[in-house]
Amino acid sequence: YLPCTCGLNVWLIGILRYVAYG
Repeated sequence: YLPCTCGLNVWLIGILRYVAYG
């Protein structure tokens, strides 16, 4: 994962989408 907050936000959104649609 990326330590920066912007990268973390993208990572978090990706996880949420994965859980929602996966």
